[in-house]
Amino acid sequence: MIVTRGHSIEALARATDVVFDKTGTLTHGELRVAAARVLGARPIGQCEALARALEAASEHPVARALMHHTDAAQTGAGAAGRVSSHPGRGVEGDVDGIRYRLGSRAFCDELAQVSCDNAPAPHAGATVVYLVSAGAWLAQFELADTVKPGAA
Repeated sequence: MIVTRGHSIEALARATDVVFDKTGTLTHGELRVAAARVLGARPIGQCEALARALEAASEHPVARALMHHTDAAQTGAGAAGRVSSHPGRGVEGDVDGIRYRLGSRAFCDELAQVSCDNAPAPHAGATVVYLVSAGAWLAQFELADTVKPGAA
């Protein structure tokens, strides 16, 4: 950005906050799973396998983070069928005859239809996706981008 007016520079002296929205300049520009938490009775490895199966065909940044986080050799879940993407909400599909959703809390709540009281509050700035089946909250995945060392 080039400043061509003197009053713009003078206004900076009164600024109290500066906000940067430049993914890839201040951060690495790639979401990573910062935390994976069990919300139900299934082990985290099974939940990760289900998330991987649901996201296998997606190029979405959340899908890439979940695919990178899980090891293909240890997944153990079958392939997902009847997968559909719901922009801004999440993805749903069938794995081994059971319907699952992975996405926002509101989107997942529609399928789970039970309250989820044990989900911890995410860290500031994190993106959270949930994994559910009918009647059950299974997991919470917290995703975040990492700040580059020299960005401070």
